[in-house]
Amino acid sequence: MMKNIRGLYRFEIYKILNSKLTVSFVVVLAALSVIMGLQLSKGASSLIIYDEVRTLNGLVINDEIVDRMNADLVNIDGLEKEENYKYTGLAHTVNMVNEGDGLISAEQFYQNRLKFQHLNMEELRLSDGEKQWWTEQEAKIKKPFVYVPQLNVKTFAEYMTNICLMAILLTAICLSSVFAGEYRKNMDQLMFSCRNGRRQTFVAKIAAGMTFSIVWILLFTILLALSIWLRTGLDGLSGVVQLEIPYSAYNLTFLQFIGIQIVIVVTATVLFAAMAMALSAIFKNGVAVMGTMVGIYLISQFVNIPLKIRLISQVKAMFPTELITVWSLADFRLIKIAGNYHSMYSVAPIIYIIIAIVLVFAGHLAFKQSQR
Repeated sequence: MMKNIRGLYRFEIYKILNSKLTVSFVVVLAALSVIMGLQLSKGASSLIIYDEVRTLNGLVINDEIVDRMNADLVNIDGLEKEENYKYTGLAHTVNMVNEGDGLISAEQFYQNRLKFQHLNMEELRLSDGEKQWWTEQEAKIKKPFVYVPQLNVKTFAEYMTNICLMAILLTAICLSSVFAGEYRKNMDQLMFSCRNGRRQTFVAKIAAGMTFSIVWILLFTILLALSIWLRTGLDGLSGVVQLEIPYSAYNLTFLQFIGIQIVIVVTATVLFAAMAMALSAIFKNGVAVMGTMVGIYLISQFVNIPLKIRLISQVKAMFPTELITVWSLADFRLIKIAGNYHSMYSVAPIIYIIIAIVLVFAGHLAFKQSQR
């Protein structure tokens, strides 16, 4: 039986890759990954800035360095002078928690980040238990922070959102005909009449679709990383995430956060692939599959749910395209399971896999129904 499935699996992989639409779309997404990686960060207008900010690498963010920066800048417009390019990243970090228009000291920076934490927790309507959990996490963060230039890894982390969007489009377009194509070409009855045309074929199609999606999304991620590394380097991976989102209470480096993003993207890709193939079996129409998946994505982006509706707004925050953003580092809402609190980063991938399994079973029921 396994030998039969392996043969069918290879055949299904060939069918997916043999589509002109698939080949052209994969090439476009691969080229887009490279183009994104070759762009400079929004916080830097030239490669000179990248070289300059590296001169501050390893310095502790304390009164000495912040006072020196403030004296050189005079005001935030001072960043436009070439001799002050080196402060681009540091000024961004410090002024993320600046409540006014002037420059602030290192002491004010550390005080304000805790104040911003508190305000954010109140806005998110956290329980006392959640606040205590975050207090414990905050205590684990080593302070004062050590400055590590993060312009390049910030770009990588931000563009991971686009990689997640690519996963939606890749699965919606390239897997929409995995089952629907058989019905469109009137091959379904012939397929069902074959010795291995039922359960084995279904398993092979699901496995082929999953493999295709995961492999290409990982390749797009690698292309993005390589492009950024070739253009500006990736020397900011050891920096703490507080250099980008100062009031985050996650005890993470950028390397760890990007690792979390990759886990989210891969498990989300499994979810999207399962959804595309299940809908393909249910609708028997590739266009309907694409329309449904893109429609769900657009609705999730344009519908704004008030934070006071805690359950629904948090469910929306756990959508892959929402959870993978850098700003999710400032979302303090937790999930309580069996009396223990867990971050959305740790729970969401498990939920994606569970939903994917449910969708595969739904697709299998539709596939079996078509055999009658």
